[in-house]
Amino acid sequence: MKSIPKFIFFFFLLLFFFEINLNSKEIKTLARINNHSITNYDLFKEIEILEKIKNIKIHPNQKVLILNKLIDLKIKELEVKNNNINTDDIELDKKLNELSYYKNSPEEIKKYIKKEYQINFQWNKLINFKFRNKLEINMDEVNMIINSKKKLKEEDVIKISREKKIKLISTNFFNQIKKNYLIKIYL
Repeated sequence: MKSIPKFIFFFFLLLFFFEINLNSKEIKTLARINNHSITNYDLFKEIEILEKIKNIKIHPNQKVLILNKLIDLKIKELEVKNNNINTDDIELDKKLNELSYYKNSPEEIKKYIKKEYQINFQWNKLINFKFRNKLEINMDEVNMIINSKKKLKEEDVIKISREKKIKLISTNFFNQIKKNYLIKIYL
């Protein structure tokens, strides 16, 4: 009689471990940037948070785009660290609090948004630092735009022109930097 309870005990124990094994997922590296990995768990969390922020279901075809976004963000993060670019948390928090969806978000999403904004904020700081002498605005173009669109103010046109130039410089610089990193994608 004693062997039956032992058998039942071991049966349930085996069943319990088998159930845990069925529900667990193996963490796999999806991409490597130099010695830094992006795993399927990172992608899962990114998708989960994006779905919560945008309140939509992410289509499986978009996973590659999201993985590429994670790769680009990791490269920016590494480059910012290599150049010792820091941000003022007060300034970052001020910018974040201007976002309506940030204020009402759960703590997990706030943490995600803050990290991404911090990296992009530091990246913009790096671009401004490295290329500040190339950010001169052509005033003839500005005057031409102002004359063609009477509603725009000079400051607005200068700001728009500056932002376009920064975006172009940032994209070109990022593409150059990206070539310096060893990127392997395992899909």
